[in-house]
Amino acid sequence: MGNDMSGMDASREAWDTDYAMRGRRWARGHCRMPSFHPHERVLDAGCGDGKGLASLACNGDPSNMAGARCPEVVAFDFSRSAIGICAHRFSQNEKVHLLTADAARMPFRAASFDAVLLFHLIGHASRRPRSEICEEVQRVVRRGGYVYLRVFSRADFRAGRGEEIEEMTFLRGDGTFTHYFLPEEIAALFPQLTLISIEHVPWILRVKGDRFQREEIHAVLRA
Repeated sequence: MGNDMSGMDASREAWDTDYAMRGRRWARGHCRMPSFHPHERVLDAGCGDGKGLASLACNGDPSNMAGARCPEVVAFDFSRSAIGICAHRFSQNEKVHLLTADAARMPFRAASFDAVLLFHLIGHASRRPRSEICEEVQRVVRRGGYVYLRVFSRADFRAGRGEEIEEMTFLRGDGTFTHYFLPEEIAALFPQLTLISIEHVPWILRVKGDRFQREEIHAVLRA
């Protein structure tokens, strides 16, 4: 992508338009989530329409949607439409705080969070903003805190589909794009953190009788 910032502006517009038109994109159930103590402060960076936030806000217990036993959660996205969806869904949870923000320029003090969730955020950023986001994550997580990362791997069936705008980064017809990762890219993006675990998580997507191979990389890093 010739100009990273103009590319990210176009991506922001594409995501915002899609959320405004379609509403919730990721509506299937709850997202598997680490468990956190109620006193912890957790950042959900690039929260989208709140699929991960739904599990985080109840701390893995769907009966706890009021948030009595959940950590303090700060969640942001660069799409105003996505944050509007989240505001409607989580208005009754006093421990969830929402804002519109740029992940490459997070409006938080250093060492503000016990944990940071990066679920399918850096895979939707081009090379330079991706590095800036990772630098910001390393800045805002406290020493001894954790970063939980999820991205798509190169074994995913969509890798290679669309226009390749950077190496293994493909633009879709709706204006959004996705980077497909190798495991070794993860540690390189977070030189200040220690890689605790990394795994491939495959599953089969079934659509009208057809089967498609999906695969994510899940990683845990410690500050």
